[in-house]
Amino acid sequence: MVRILIFISFLVFSCKRKDNHNIDGLKSTKGITALSIVKKATDTITNWQLYKDSELLFKSNIIESNRYTAKIKKSDAYKSLTLKLFSDCNNDIINREIVLALNDKRFATFRNENTVRSPFPIEKHIIDRIRMVKPKETFEIIYSDPYFKNGISIGFLELTEE
Repeated sequence: MVRILIFISFLVFSCKRKDNHNIDGLKSTKGITALSIVKKATDTITNWQLYKDSELLFKSNIIESNRYTAKIKKSDAYKSLTLKLFSDCNNDIINREIVLALNDKRFATFRNENTVRSPFPIEKHIIDRIRMVKPKETFEIIYSDPYFKNGISIGFLELTEE
C-alpha cells in the first residue's frame, strides 16, 4: 500500500509538463494535480477454516498451502460441517461449490448461492449418507466459485467408523 502511495505521489508531483497539463492530458490548476481514479490493489491472502459446528477442525491459506485432514467419527454428535472462506474478490452473491473427491474423481458435490465470505454448511445427514456408501474413506475437499474456477484444495475429510 505504501508503494502505491509513493508511486501516486511521484506521478502527481513529477509528471507535469511545461504546458500545464498533467500525465492524463488534463489541465491542472495552479500547479496542483489530483488523481481522481486509483485502481484498488488487494493484498489479502485467501484463507479458510473448516468447522464441526463451532469447533475449528483446521485452518490454512493459499500461501501456506497446508492441507490438513479433518477426521469425523461415526459417533460424533454434530449438526453440520461449515467451510468459512475469506477472499477480497468481492461481496456479490455468487454460485459456490464444494466437491468431495475420491481418487481424483468427484464423489459428492454441494452447491450454495451466497457471498464468498458467508459460511458454507454441509449437513451431517449428507455426510452420514456418504459414509454408508464409502465407509473409512478420505476425501479431498475442493472449493470453487467464479473467481476460483479451477478450485482450491482446502484439505481432506476422513470418515472413520469409530
